[in-house]
This record gives sequence, structure tokens and C-alpha cells, in this order.
Amino acid sequence: MPVMNEHGLPLMPATAVFGADGYIGRNLVRILRQANPDSVGVGRRSGTGHLFLDLARPDTGPLNLKSRGITHAVIAAGITNVALCEREPERSRTVNVLGTVELARQLQLDGVRVIALSSDYVFDGRTGGYDENAPVNPLNGYGRQKAEMEENLFGACGGDVLVVRLSKVFDTIRGSGTLLDEMAEKLLGGGIVRAAFDQFFCPALIDDVVCGVLSLLASERTGVVHLCSPVRVSRLQLAGKLASSLGCDPGRVQGISLHELGEDFVRPLDTSMLCTRIAGMPPERFTSVDDCIARMNSSNYREDHNGMGVTG
Repeated sequence: MPVMNEHGLPLMPATAVFGADGYIGRNLVRILRQANPDSVGVGRRSGTGHLFLDLARPDTGPLNLKSRGITHAVIAAGITNVALCEREPERSRTVNVLGTVELARQLQLDGVRVIALSSDYVFDGRTGGYDENAPVNPLNGYGRQKAEMEENLFGACGGDVLVVRLSKVFDTIRGSGTLLDEMAEKLLGGGIVRAAFDQFFCPALIDDVVCGVLSLLASERTGVVHLCSPVRVSRLQLAGKLASSLGCDPGRVQGISLHELGEDFVRPLDTSMLCTRIAGMPPERFTSVDDCIARMNSSNYREDHNGMGVTG
């Protein structure tokens, strides 16, 4: 049995979370500080209470990680906007590849073990069902940067690094702007949700992702690990389930092909992943999409939303 602290959480190593201003990073910092108050967040925004680091020009010296007792790091920082990576390939690569790899190199020299977050976009999406040993073949700039980051990380750290590939991460908090919330706001506001019937992935609730990353942090694993829900689902299936649960007109969910979005870059169609290396580790069960939608249905999403969108 793991040793527990006063919050009922297993004791965790003192960890620095890079990208603490971002969605996944701030959730990791919140839980890590409960598990070990010596953990710190590192970001680029002022006034957040985090340490500062510019990933385009990383320098861990001013962070004084050794004197803080930091032994582990999670790199959750980077430019994740796929369209921006296409428009500004040099700037985004400086952050997502060069900066991330240099940061990991400096951390390892400081004796800090590194976990770096990656993406299902390293795959071409032609078949789905990718395990950790599947060859990468990215289709767009963001995916290529993540694939290059992975390869260079292992070279820079001599293999002593863990890469965690994630699928879409979301929550059920109103106003968060994540996957289901974005759909719900459109539906309840009387709008149309255009959802691709041919785009498949394995979205995971943020609580489960944080739990999984913390489990991996304590496990001292290296290599590549997939961390996502075991259930493959399309955007259209999600939107349809959500509309039904919220009592919205199903006619306001419009099924389209992903290519109909008219983007000037290619997104992979089926990035569903198999998680073959997290068996027996928390979370023992990923929260199902149906449970997440039911949670939204029982919350303030059922309110009238200014009189629009709810039929019952």
C-alpha cells in the first residue's frame, strides 16, 4: 500500500510542472501540490504565482530546482494550436521541439527525471488502434513537431525519459471551452454543431489524465506510454449523445466529413490508441463518455440558457 498524506493522496516526488499556465499543467499542479507541497508550477504568465521560464529560450538555472528539492518534472508546455503550427512553423518548432528538448537536457543534467507530454497526432490516422510500438507518420506540422520532439528527447536524455501520448482531454465544467462544453454551449445557445462522422479518437476526462500522469510519475518508467480512454468514439457520436441528454433538437447536430471544415492542412482521421503499458495502474477505470455527459445533464447545463435550446 502506498504511503498517504493528510489529503488522502499518495506521497509524490517533489515535481516541477512546466506549462503550469495551460489546461493540463494547471490541473497537474493543483493535485501535485496537495500530494507534495514542495512541487512547483513553471509558466510564462505573470501574476500566477508560478516560476517563470520561456520555453523558446529555456534556462533552468534561475529556477534553483536543486535547492527546492525537485527530483521530477512534467513538461506539459508548448504550442498546441494545430493551425498556428501550420502558419508559423519556425516559431512553433522552436518551442515544441528545440526548446522542449533543450529543457529536458538541462533537467537531466540537474538530476531531474523527465516526463514529456505528446499527442496522438504523431499517427497518420489511416487505421486507428495504434499501440506504443506503432510507427509514427504525422500528417501536419503539429504532429511532425511532436514526433521530432519524441525522437530527439530520447537522444538528448540517453533514453532516460518518459513520453506520454494523450488524446483529446476534456472536462464537464461549464465555460471551460473543452470538447463537450464547447458543444453544449452551442446546442443550448440555439446553434448548430458540425461534427465529423469520420474523425475518431479516445478522449479522456482531465481527472483521469491527471491520475494517470501521477501514477506514471511515481512508477519511474521510461519509453513511450499511451494514456487515454479505451473507448474509440467519433465527434458526431459525442455530439449526438450530448444533444439527446440535454434535451436539444437532434436536428441541430450536423454530421460532416472532417475535410468539409476546409482547413488548409490535414488532420488524421482515426487516432484511436491502445494503452498496453498502463495495465494495473490508476486510474483502474477511465470515466466513460456516457458518465461524463450524464454528469453535465445533472448540473447547471440543464438550465434554460436564456430560454434557448432546451426542448424538455
